[in-house]
Amino acid sequence: MDKRTLVTVAVALLVGLHGVAGTAMADPSATVSRAAIADSGGSVTETLTYEFTADANETVTVSGQMSDNGVTFAFVSWQGGGQSGSSSSWEVRAGTTYEVTYEATVPESAGDASASTAGFGSVAQEELSINVVEPEFDFISDQQTDLVFESGSQTTTELDVDISNTGAGAMLPSDVSFSGVPDGFSADYSGLPSEISGGSSGTVTLEVTAQDSVSEGTYTFEATVEDNLGNTESFA
Repeated sequence: MDKRTLVTVAVALLVGLHGVAGTAMADPSATVSRAAIADSGGSVTETLTYEFTADANETVTVSGQMSDNGVTFAFVSWQGGGQSGSSSSWEVRAGTTYEVTYEATVPESAGDASASTAGFGSVAQEELSINVVEPEFDFISDQQTDLVFESGSQTTTELDVDISNTGAGAMLPSDVSFSGVPDGFSADYSGLPSEISGGSSGTVTLEVTAQDSVSEGTYTFEATVEDNLGNTESFA
């Protein structure tokens, strides 16, 4: 084989990426990422907190537990006026501000959910909500690189591939695999991002090696990038 034989490799990418979210504190709503839920063992708990000011001396009661779309909202505690408690029914004093805390348990299968804390005492009522977000990958065009043999029995080249997340949820890439790699070639990767935030992008480096037994020509194979949810998408 000529020592300067040109070998062109086209890589069709198969990419499937999903997604991470944070906890909204001191707020009756929270946004969570399905990828983060999966990464946490299949369920996460978000703390939802709201305040109200009593307009009369009375007993207020809020719902102890509610469920919607797979999400469970459970009353935790109240505090205000130098007092606190874990009962969902308590005495309030006019003009005093109270903070109420719930916990929302969100399994991986859950979707957007909301629930009212409606009970006795209208000022103590609030709408709690959970928003479950997903990532969305942008189009990835076909990739191509050239390998030129200068000396030695093999040559290696690297190809940086950008992966854009146009979704609201973060992606958690977990692996890159290859299929259809021709004889005389090997493929590997490095630098796979552990997380790609919503609206951001990351780069993975493909490493393609060819033996000097490979004839001049164009070769193709596929790479599959997989996220922690096991989702994939093909690009050709």
